[in-house]
Parts: sequence; C-alpha cells; structure tokens
Amino acid sequence: MQKASWTIIHIHILLLLLISSYSHAQIYQYQDKEGTIHFTNVPTDKRFRLMEKKDEPGSKKAKKKEKIQPQTLNKAINSASKTHRIDPNLVKAVIKAESDFDPMAISPAGAVGLMQLMPKTAEQLNVFDPFNPEENIEAGVRYLSYLLDSFDGDLRMSLAAYNAGENSVRRHKTIPPFEETHIYIKKVLGYYRDFGGIRKKGVYRVALEKGDIIYTDRPEDYIGYQGLLPER
Repeated sequence: MQKASWTIIHIHILLLLLISSYSHAQIYQYQDKEGTIHFTNVPTDKRFRLMEKKDEPGSKKAKKKEKIQPQTLNKAINSASKTHRIDPNLVKAVIKAESDFDPMAISPAGAVGLMQLMPKTAEQLNVFDPFNPEENIEAGVRYLSYLLDSFDGDLRMSLAAYNAGENSVRRHKTIPPFEETHIYIKKVLGYYRDFGGIRKKGVYRVALEKGDIIYTDRPEDYIGYQGLLPER
C-alpha cells in the first residue's frame, strides 16, 4: 500500500514537470499492460503516441483553423474595391495567390494575412491588426491601387511590385528577372480569368484617367485605372 502511494506521488510529480514544459516540447505517452502510463519527449518505443495539445481559445493557432465566412470576405472586398477603384475580381485573384483565403497565413518572409502584408508595409498603411480580414483587405487594396497609379495602370508591373517590391521594379525598369515574380504574375492573372475579371479575346477601347484613348487586346494591363469598354 505504501509502495502504491509513492508510485502515485511519483506520477503526480512527473506530470507536473511535464505539464510545465508541455508548451515548449512535444510529449508522447503509452499505457502498459499493468495500466501504468509512461510519458516522454524522446520516444524510444513504437507504442508511444503524441499527446494532442489543444489550442487556447482565441490564440493565433486556433484562429488559423477558422475559415473566413464568404459574406464577410465579399463584403470587405467589395467595400475596399469600390473605395479604391479596383476590380473586385482582381482583389480575389491576389488574395487567392497570396494566402489562398487564409486570414491567418504567415509567409516564411513574415508577410501576414489575406493579402500578405509585410510588417513594414502594414505599419506604413496604419494597420492595427493584420489578421483582421477587413483591415488587411482594405490596406492591401489601398496599396495595390497606389501601385497601379504609380505604374500608370500597368497591371503586370503593379503585380510585380506587389510581389518583389516597388523599389525592385523601379531599379530594373521592368518586371524583375525573378522566377518567383513571373510565376506569381501568371498565377494571379490565371485566377483573375477564373473569377471572370478578364474578358474574352478581342480589341478593347480603354479610356485612361488622363483622357487618352488606347486600343488593346490586353485590357487587363489597365484594370484599376479606368473602365474597360469593348470595341464594337
């Protein structure tokens, strides 16, 4: 009886030690034939199984498992698109390429949220919570609108700047020779077509903001600058 009591005390002490370090390591357990439960952070037996660690409610990890509601997403996209004169289908394409609609996405480089705002960019855009869908989208669309204006409505150049940085595009005076950037542009334009943002092939009459009229078979280059009118 005394031996059993000491065993229970020993197990309790062990559990306290394990629990205190649980947040910093993965803990494994298995129960033997006699009912004794064994714990370790260095499993040496195939019978050990990883103990599942439940996320605290409201934690970033827990939030990451939550999917954004379509109505919340569409409302935020439409609102920001209207304010900054951007085709909402383009915004959806950028979000799809950047985060695949995951509001808690974090890239290896540290970009955050639906539109993958870099910390410095988020700070410049006065973003308080980059994980907040509405705030992230508004800031991302505002930045995309700025790039479109800066590059005279050239969509490909603007997307290159969104991906590789404005300074990089200006330094090269064209789309930077980065494979990742070229793949990114192709990906966004592909999603843009899927979402119905790029029209069928043909010649289009495009009215630029300054009043100039051009004719092109690639109207997507000017999305966000003025309306697109198909030539009749």
